[in-house]
Amino acid sequence: MEESTEFTENVKYSISYYGVDFPIDSLVKRMEEDEFIIPDFQRKYVWDSKDASRFIESVLLRLPVPAIFLARDKYSHKLIVIDGQQRLKTLLYFTKGEFPDGKKFKLKNVVPTYEGKTYDDLDLADQRDFNNAVIHALVLNETEESDAMFHVFERINTTGTPLTSQEIRYALYQGSLNNLLSELSEHQ
Repeated sequence: MEESTEFTENVKYSISYYGVDFPIDSLVKRMEEDEFIIPDFQRKYVWDSKDASRFIESVLLRLPVPAIFLARDKYSHKLIVIDGQQRLKTLLYFTKGEFPDGKKFKLKNVVPTYEGKTYDDLDLADQRDFNNAVIHALVLNETEESDAMFHVFERINTTGTPLTSQEIRYALYQGSLNNLLSELSEHQ
């Protein structure tokens, strides 16, 4: 299926945005209190337990995770989720201990320290570190007539080329063997 792209000349958006760092416990509380608006253009929760576990593991290992994109609703002042719904819901489901289908949320395919653990199984220090971990957000303030939020969503979700398995292995396993293999691949 061929994509058609329409171009409008001299389109520039007049939006302001700012960055904010949310501790995870604050994001979870906002999710519980319906302070986020999940718009109709967002798909349903699609992460499987492996994807969800890997995200939670990244937080527990203190690895940086991608920012979320939000927009301030001009009427309710709630935050509209442009990008990051899967991550936000995963945080909520993990702290609550179950997925929406009622299945228990136990970490799987993660480092042995956390394998099979639920949020409640974490020791208090890990729970504290998890709750205090920060997720960065970019919050858009749109003008009344702006549709920039939809263009941001479209660009985030349709650009980029996923890495191949080999490119990922090359990044993970650094060393002289990798360098030799790269050099040898340049020759027939």
